[in-house]
Amino acid sequence: MKRPIIWAAFFVSFGILARFYFKTDMVLISSFFIAVGVCAAAVYKYYNWTPAVVFIIFCLIAYLRTDQSLYSPAKDFVNIEKTVRMTGFVVETDETSTNRQRLVADIWLLNDGNTYLQTRLNVLAVLPQGVSLNIGQTVVLNGELLSLDTARNPGGFDEFMYYRARKIAYKSFPTVSDVGDKQSITLNSLLAQTRRRLANVYNSVLSPNEAAIMRSIIIGDRAALDENTIDLYRTAGIFHLLCISGLHVSIISLAIYKLLSAFLNRRIAGLLTLFALVAYCLFTGSSISTVRATLMAAVIIIGRILFRDRDTLSSVGFVGVCLLIYEPLYLFDAGFQLSFSAVLGIATLTEPIDRLLLRINKASTPIRTVQGFRSLIAANLAAVLGTLPAVNFHFYTINIYVVF
Repeated sequence: MKRPIIWAAFFVSFGILARFYFKTDMVLISSFFIAVGVCAAAVYKYYNWTPAVVFIIFCLIAYLRTDQSLYSPAKDFVNIEKTVRMTGFVVETDETSTNRQRLVADIWLLNDGNTYLQTRLNVLAVLPQGVSLNIGQTVVLNGELLSLDTARNPGGFDEFMYYRARKIAYKSFPTVSDVGDKQSITLNSLLAQTRRRLANVYNSVLSPNEAAIMRSIIIGDRAALDENTIDLYRTAGIFHLLCISGLHVSIISLAIYKLLSAFLNRRIAGLLTLFALVAYCLFTGSSISTVRATLMAAVIIIGRILFRDRDTLSSVGFVGVCLLIYEPLYLFDAGFQLSFSAVLGIATLTEPIDRLLLRINKASTPIRTVQGFRSLIAANLAAVLGTLPAVNFHFYTINIYVVF
């Protein structure tokens, strides 16, 4: 059987969709898994591939992982119109458009005055004006614990899906009642300090708008981007430049690998490149597109180290399965869909488009001189066509000149 990991990715997606849409309807769920078993049996019979039963396991794991992602661990403390005391530490910070600090706190203790709950959950908190905390600080927040909002209108922002996919369970607008004297030195805090210093360099030498663009492109910090800039890049079809993704990872990995290959052997150069990519992924905040690109680059680099040929579709399937098992709600995320649809479009449509362009221009004599340019156009068209459904679904736009 060729590329079984692609089939595994499909079955994982089916398991996620079943839990999300069927919820706890046992009749629908039972019918679904019977259909999954029939599909696995059909795959086994058609390909004569005995391990096809593993697809049912992938589907079941995805279903259970989605159930975990949708579970509310502190539902008795949410939306009760009472002040909840939340004890934890700060893991992430940025600023809102009104210059108030927004942070993610890893909470380990909840207290509503009567009941204590020891748990581990992330809460998105917007602090009062003028209050600021640092990553790694232990903190006690007092405020109402609120559930995340779902989209109220078709095409509206779905706060629940967006933040739950990022492991954030609830939100709050609390006051700070206590801050620990010591700040824990963690990897997150060290990376945050480095990002802050680099951001200050851009802020000091560039105009505010240019500094915001550079911070987005280099360190993945889009907090300072204004809506007009975002709309301009999105309308032009180049919003991916503002997101750390395959473009950035490709440039960095190729540059580092080529440089190291001049002095070191192939395997050591690959390992050092892999280490540098992982460090850059963590440094820029580990967004979905960055993790996808880093994992794909890692698969290719490890293949080179082991002297194995790469297969783009298998790499995409492997990375997709890994990410969806880790967080099933990625499947509904615009960044995930755009990132994978672009790569799949390039992998599957580039050659057919290239052949079509060759037929169109077969009467032209200097075909060989423009072959590289033609392939570049084909790859761009493939990426545009691959992402077109996701772009239309999320942004309601069709950009006819984006390929340029």
